[in-house]
Amino acid sequence: IKLSWNRVIGDDSGGHGINILINFFKTYPEVRGQYFGFLNNLNEEELRKSPRLHSHASGVVLGVTQIINGLENPLVVNEVAHKFAQSHFTRGVREKNVRLLTTIIIQYVQSIGSLKDSTRDAYRKMFDHFLKIVETSHPTGTHPTGTNPRTIHQSE
Repeated sequence: IKLSWNRVIGDDSGGHGINILINFFKTYPEVRGQYFGFLNNLNEEELRKSPRLHSHASGVVLGVTQIINGLENPLVVNEVAHKFAQSHFTRGVREKNVRLLTTIIIQYVQSIGSLKDSTRDAYRKMFDHFLKIVETSHPTGTHPTGTNPRTIHQSE
């Protein structure tokens, strides 16, 4: 997974993130309207220039990069999942919405990187694990232990 991700994404998290989100919006236009209303009246060229979308797109790709780089350390994947749940539950985003995006991410990496079936399946397994953690996260954004990830990081 790491090799294919680095080969496809490289140092261009923003550009690839924009491409991924535009593909996501084309495939699931209802998501754009429901969660990205500020983008509703923008055409594709304007989307590509949107600073807000660039910021979010870079964040998506960097989050996936954190998951991939942390595959050998379950605490990293758990932390990314809990932070994601904390920041997205309040906006109504749930596991099913993110599952749609992960499918688009896998398709995107496949289209550029010509993944082997086993690598594509490894991405799906990785995202399924991540989504399981997201799904079981408490809607208040706390860890199952009751600790708040934001508090933990502020004290470090």
